[in-house]
Amino acid sequence: MEDGKQYTLVVYGDLNGDTRANVLDIAKLQKIIVGATKQADVTDLVKLASDLKEDGKINILDLAKLQRLATGQNIF
Repeated sequence: MEDGKQYTLVVYGDLNGDTRANVLDIAKLQKIIVGATKQADVTDLVKLASDLKEDGKINILDLAKLQRLATGQNIF
């Protein structure tokens, strides 16, 4: 950018950074929810991409929304 700052674009539901929400992201979110992921691996960007309900929590409601998003169902 002209101001010398670097920005990162976060795609809701894209937990692994491959630019799309898919079954790999669903599996990763499931692991996060059940606590099977090291806290160090749950970066601020992953948290932001995981909170699809935008309520500051990462839970089963985000997983349900991600499943609909990844399968092409209307999430709104």
